[in-house]
Parts: sequence; structure tokens; C-alpha cells
Amino acid sequence: MMKRRVQYMIACCLLAGLNFVSGCGGTEEVKSPEKISSEAERITAEEISAEAERTTVEETSIEGERKAEEKARAVEGKECFETEEIEEETEEYAFRKEPLIIELDAGHGGTGGAENEQHGVLEREVNLQIALQLKDVLETYENVTVYLTREDDSSMELEDRVKKAIDDGADVLISLHNNAAGSICDYYNGCTVLVARGAGNPELSKITQELGCYILKELETLGIENQGLMFRITQDELYYDDGSLCDYYSIVRNSVKAGIPGIIVEHAFIDNEEDYQAFLADSDKISRLALADARGIAGYYHLKKKDGEEIPETLKDHKEKITLIISDRYQDNTYFENIYFTVERRHDACGYADGLY
Repeated sequence: MMKRRVQYMIACCLLAGLNFVSGCGGTEEVKSPEKISSEAERITAEEISAEAERTTVEETSIEGERKAEEKARAVEGKECFETEEIEEETEEYAFRKEPLIIELDAGHGGTGGAENEQHGVLEREVNLQIALQLKDVLETYENVTVYLTREDDSSMELEDRVKKAIDDGADVLISLHNNAAGSICDYYNGCTVLVARGAGNPELSKITQELGCYILKELETLGIENQGLMFRITQDELYYDDGSLCDYYSIVRNSVKAGIPGIIVEHAFIDNEEDYQAFLADSDKISRLALADARGIAGYYHLKKKDGEEIPETLKDHKEKITLIISDRYQDNTYFENIYFTVERRHDACGYADGLY
């Protein structure tokens, strides 16, 4: 914006027979064919520009004119200047262009896992159903390759699940589970995602947390109570390379060590009758869980449907509750909230920041 008091000098120059063209970089002098007075010759365009920078501007209230606040953000060394209103109105969804390799892990297998004794339903069987259906849904998106750690009721060591993800070249490992009542939580229903808390590899941990937010958001739309993200610290003498205590769960911990995001999705409580009847009791309900997972994954990684019909929601300034577990007793837990997908992380000057896709 030109400063008001520079108008006086411009007027003086015009009277002296000078014309000016204003541009983004300053003011350019164009000589008039008329005779230029000796006084005007001493005034150069550079002097006017310098004077303009030293002057102040008086606010005016002209009807129909609004003042846009200019803001600057530095992301990866670039500065992005845009107004809040323009950002809200013109932001476009930046679909992922590069191939994404996803490893899906159906939790347990062979033995182990929770069950619903009343209905004779085993968690490991439900987990496998979710994994198989989720694979089918994810493969309806562009630039996605999906692998499974198991495709039947076979057992597999936890460390081998991470190893298979690495061997398959996976960008992310998602372990699919259902919960059961225990001593570490003070709730007995709902969904939660177990993620890396930030030790060992903070940026990778942030990815697990953000992906967890997207999946929880979609599961919540089904009516499942969102119990938030879970951080759990090892109770053994296990350390990451940076000297910090490891995360408790093998999938999460070994994924951090291997350098890929690894999360565990607990969809619902299989031994809670209300959760079971509402979300796990038949194949249609299980299909809805798989579809919610797929929408969450697609939203975070900016995946585009092959038929082009669906554009996932983008989270902004998203508040998520977190449970930090340090022992086998829920009385020792710490509860807090965190804000994800702030403006600074969500955007860079060209689109989306690293870590979002």
C-alpha cells in the first residue's frame, strides 16, 4: 500500500513535469516531454521510495474496502504469504502422486487374542476379516499397494511382522485389533490407536499420531466412542539409540527402530456387549469398520479414488485426547490433550508439509 504522505511529493513532481508508474518493486520514473525544472531534477525515484518507507500511513474507512492481514510462514526455508480468507476459500486438496505401500497386520493368529465368550467369537478371526476387507477397499484408491502379514489363522511372531513390512518395502505398518477389558485403562468400550510417543524418532512418531487421529475420526463417525491415542512406555530396560526408553508395544517399538511408522488400531471392545452388538456382530458391521479405516488412511495420505468420486476430509487444528501409560495400573495413567494439524504443519508454500504424505 502506498503511504499517504508520499502523495505530496508525487504531486510536487507532477507539477514539475514528471510522471510515475507504480509497480511491485517500487516507483519507476518516466520523463515528461515537458521541461523539467532544476528543482524536480534533484528528486529521483529512489529518493521518493526511501521517503515513502519512512513515512506513516493514516487509516481511512472507505465503504466497501477491507484490509487483508498479511501473514508470513516459513516452511522448509520458504516463505508463504497469504491472507486467512484466501486460504479458506481457495485451498485445494493435494492428492498423493507417489505410490504408497501399506502393510496390514491382522493381530494375533493361531492362538492368543481376546474373545467374546457369550457369542463364541475370537478376536483374531475378526481382526483377519477387517484386514482382508480393508485391503480390498484400499486397492480402490490410486497409487496404493497393500500387503498382509497373514491371510489365514496362522501364528506369527511380533518381530517377524515388522520384518515382513520392511521386506515388502512398506511405508507404514497398520496392525488391526479389537480390545478387551484390562487393568491398564479405566474405560471398557470404544476405539483407540496405540502410537509412538515421540522417543527414538520424533518425526516418525508424529506421523503415527497424526495417522491415528484420522482413523479415530472416521471410527467415531460410526458411533464408536473415541478414547483417543495411547502412549505406553516400556517397563523393561529397553532403549532407543538416542538413549530414551522404548515404547511398550512390539509393533510400535520395532517399527520405530526400523524407521517406518507402525500403529495398532483397537476398533472396539469385543467383550463389551454393547460394542460387540453395535460394531462387531456381523460381516456388514465389520465391513463398516474396514471402510472407516480406509477413509482415515486415505485422508491422511491424500489418496484419490480410482473412480474419482471421494475426496477425504482434511483435519485442521484437531484436538485429540491422549492416555500415557507407565505401569499395569490405570491409576498411574496421565491424561492430556494435544492439537494436531496446525496451520504451520499443514501447509508449506507449495501445498502440504512433509509428514502428511
